[in-house]
Amino acid sequence: MTTETKLSTRSAGNFFQATRLRRLGGFLAVMAAIGIAAQFVPWINDNSVRNVISVLAATLAFLGFAIWLIRGCLQQGAVVLAICVGVAMFILPVSLVRIRGFSGAFLPDLEVRFFSRSKPPLASRPVAVPSEVDPEKRLATADFTQFLGTQRTGVVPQRAFKMPLAVAPAKLWQIPLGEGWSGFAVVGDRCVTQEQRGEVESVTCYRLEDGALLWIHETNNRHETTMGGIGPRATPTIQDGRVYTQGANGLVLCLDLYSGTELWRQDLLTLAGWSAEESIAAIAWGRSGSPLIVDSLCVLPFGAPSADFQGRQHDGIALEGRSLIALDVQSGEVRWTTGDDQISYASPILMTLAQQRQIVIVNEKSVSGHAVEDGKTLWTAPWRGSSNSGANCAAAMQVDETGFLLGKAYGRGSELVELRATDEGFQAETRWAKSSLLKTKLTHAVVQGGVTYALSDGMLECVDLDAARRLWAQPRGRRYGHGQLLLVEDTLVVQCETGEIALVAARTDRFEELTKFSALSSKTWNIPAVAGNLLLVRNDVEAICFELPPRSR
Repeated sequence: MTTETKLSTRSAGNFFQATRLRRLGGFLAVMAAIGIAAQFVPWINDNSVRNVISVLAATLAFLGFAIWLIRGCLQQGAVVLAICVGVAMFILPVSLVRIRGFSGAFLPDLEVRFFSRSKPPLASRPVAVPSEVDPEKRLATADFTQFLGTQRTGVVPQRAFKMPLAVAPAKLWQIPLGEGWSGFAVVGDRCVTQEQRGEVESVTCYRLEDGALLWIHETNNRHETTMGGIGPRATPTIQDGRVYTQGANGLVLCLDLYSGTELWRQDLLTLAGWSAEESIAAIAWGRSGSPLIVDSLCVLPFGAPSADFQGRQHDGIALEGRSLIALDVQSGEVRWTTGDDQISYASPILMTLAQQRQIVIVNEKSVSGHAVEDGKTLWTAPWRGSSNSGANCAAAMQVDETGFLLGKAYGRGSELVELRATDEGFQAETRWAKSSLLKTKLTHAVVQGGVTYALSDGMLECVDLDAARRLWAQPRGRRYGHGQLLLVEDTLVVQCETGEIALVAARTDRFEELTKFSALSSKTWNIPAVAGNLLLVRNDVEAICFELPPRSR
């Protein structure tokens, strides 16, 4: 050992056990207190903020200890030892560990660089030339045609599988998938999703029976952010033998369900006249709106660099707004645009409120209702947000004939909005607002008979909508995280953020988890699909189709 690395017992003791050691202990105690208190103080109304404070406190504690240790070595003349300590505490962790992404609660997803899990090769060639659906071979007893189910509410009216489950359900198939947060749409014998395969954004169709690839449509396109991950976000919509999709950078496609043949396309960025870089700066985590098919229209959030569209046209159609765009389902031609607010990450929902059939869309800083036939703005109400920070993600959900529910994390909570018809038009008013309830972030509330269930900032809760009162909440130690939720008649199907599936009784008196079983093995933000007694789940790594025991009639 060299002279400069030798520390005398006395000098080391003077340094490590004197006043500086007491100061270090006090500093570490303060950081620990801050990190722990952040998880429990009631005035912090968002788990992401709590976690950021706790992580910062832990980081400062680590830095403080490392600086104290290195400084002590230097003061004793042990330069080589100080360098070794610095390398061990700073350079090696950065070299060996990388951040794969972040959870919905803003916790880093870490992996060892040289031991990351290898992914099986993706199917790239269709198994055979696809044919029309044979009704006699229909595997699922019901379809799941779009985002949040056939009714676009997150509610499947009839449960086709047996409850409770005696054992975990059988896997019909399990396949690797490309990245993306898209869900499955299911019709007949096939299921369709979107995924990223390298630099190619893909729409893929799989056989429901065995997960075999039936066709793939590829476009040279890619979206990637550290916070939001890689790949397309929107769930396909299937109607009348056609598949409608939106990619993460605004490419809208209409494909034949049985062959994958492209029938038409529209690039929303080209229509709006802005670049991909400008779009990402304003809509940081990629376009997530799933196509809404209503009448002869394909309706989507539009987005544009400015609300001023005066004089701008496309094929003779005036582009008069940026909140929504309606395309012809047959040709893809622009039928109308509307609204002056920038888009969010929410999808449009068809509702009949105050006896008026309309499309309701949550925008960047507002929520608005629009006439189906021409997009005319019927009403608008404020709903604070920013599409590159505290974003609006959850769609509006209808509650009754005049009311709809809004929800948001980032401390905002929920609001029940009442729409009234007046002599001047429609007026949106707040029926109630609660910052402590229904803080939906990447997910959506499901409504049934005056009661709603939601993953509120990662915690499953049940709320009485009339009284604006929580009926029960999931225990803190059993939270499901920022996953997804469907209501299947009397059972909540919860896709946990960590990949497991939980089945919970849809009751109002208490939280009752009926069963929980392993499914996906990593972070999952994708909405599950329930088609009859089949449950399809996926994330940015793989997909699984579970066959649940059929319900006896």
